Amino acid sequence: MSNMTLRNEAAVFYFQQKKYLVVDNLLCDNYRKPVCDEYLQKSGEKDAQCPVNSDAYYGEPKCEYLLVNTLPKIEKLTGLKLEPTYSYMRVYRPGEELEWHLDRPSCEISATINLGQSGEHDWPIWAAMSDDYTLTKRISLKPGDAMIYRGMEVPHWREKFDAPNEDDWQVQLFLHYVNKHGPHAHHKFDGRAQLTTEPFGEE
Repeated sequence: MSNMTLRNEAAVFYFQQKKYLVVDNLLCDNYRKPVCDEYLQKSGEKDAQCPVNSDAYYGEPKCEYLLVNTLPKIEKLTGLKLEPTYSYMRVYRPGEELEWHLDRPSCEISATINLGQSGEHDWPIWAAMSDDYTLTKRISLKPGDAMIYRGMEVPHWREKFDAPNEDDWQVQLFLHYVNKHGPHAHHKFDGRAQLTTEPFGEE
């Protein structure tokens, strides 16, 4: 927790007020880099939300491990008791975009984490305020940084990925949770009997 730029108390207050929170260095290099490097060499699935030029991975064991391993930090930063639902990862490439959307109930509380990128390009995520969609925020995340947000309430999107080179990329990990004491608690594990995790890395 010492690497994070916000004190827990300030983070909880901000998250309660704004329903999103930007955190530097949520995931250390020993965790983010091995996953990033491994999945750059693989071919994933195509999904309907980002069909142009990306590979998607649902519930990969190392990502599920990060889903559980990162949960205590997310709880401290949000002030909530949480249950994990699922992890998701995309390797984005030039031409891809993410349209304006809200998430489903399994994504009540989410974190999007930059696992790595090919260069110094900035491909921000945009968020609209939950109480006024005309107010928007441009959020830049460097490798290891995260945005924690209420996925069902905070609209979010990415504009077209206009990277400098055709072989550029950005890897984004999504960790999804539900409030343990909330109306969506039954979405724990996203309807699965259990999570399959593969421990790795060191703090």
